[in-house]
Amino acid sequence: MLREYNDNDFLAVKKIIDSSFDMNIEKVHTSSNVESLVYEVDGMVVGYLNVTRDFDVIKNFKYAWINFVCIDPDYRGHGYGKQMVIDTIERCSDCKMIKLDSNPKREAANKMYLDLGFEIYGTNLFERNN
Repeated sequence: MLREYNDNDFLAVKKIIDSSFDMNIEKVHTSSNVESLVYEVDGMVVGYLNVTRDFDVIKNFKYAWINFVCIDPDYRGHGYGKQMVIDTIERCSDCKMIKLDSNPKREAANKMYLDLGFEIYGTNLFERNN
């Protein structure tokens, strides 16, 4: 079941994010245009992602950007990540487009995204720390 993140989920989400992205988070931050979501199975948080909603002022439509898609390593390979993304797509039905980023090395995840109808968009994503 996909639901909104709450502070009681922190330890489970920390384990999932830290192990999936080689990070050490101290807090899950929230914002008015970002939904932090968890995926629960039998009362256990096994997945996490966030969705940022925005408006493309050039193309004149609302879109969503899904990122930090991750599943607890102990629960991978059971279809939970796929169902979590499907549920998120349904949750974003008010958006004309859904974007998603993923590391090219995450081959199984990338295959899943292609199977769900996402296409590889030929662009570079740049980041700069200030």
